Amino acid sequence: STKTRTMYDEIHVEDVRNSAEHLFHRDLVIVGDVLEHVERDEAVDLLQRAEAAGAWHILVSVPIVDSQQGEV
Repeated sequence: STKTRTMYDEIHVEDVRNSAEHLFHRDLVIVGDVLEHVERDEAVDLLQRAEAAGAWHILVSVPIVDSQQGEV
């Protein structure tokens, strides 16, 4: 949406498992409603990659209820 685009400098919609390392070199990396869709080892790898790339802060948001959604 237009409102969202004015709030952030960049928005990347892609498979985070294949994201380039330079995308994680930010003041804030938001991983919103993502980790519950990947295997645990992939989630840990993602967070470690973001940290190693120099992310100052990593904000993780996951649902508090179990809901089977499958892969999109």
